[in-house]
Amino acid sequence: MTSSPNLDQMTPEQLRALAAQALQLQSQVEAMSRKIQNDETIIEQLTYEIALLKRHKFAKRSEQLSRHKAAHWMTCSIQTLKLSKPS
Repeated sequence: MTSSPNLDQMTPEQLRALAAQALQLQSQVEAMSRKIQNDETIIEQLTYEIALLKRHKFAKRSEQLSRHKAAHWMTCSIQTLKLSKPS
């Protein structure tokens, strides 16, 4: 990590450059934060989907989803994932 500069000894041009760099870094952090949030949403959706698919595959016959319901659910899941992806 670099040592922090002495702001009192910096020229106005250096201060402006430092401020511009700080704004750029803040923008990058915000973009990464949005990406992380989107990724977490997708992970939650996929975790839920895996749980349903495990239930469909391993549950007792009385608890299993019908093929029609499973196919409908998968279609809805895929559409939801497509809509949640950022453009």
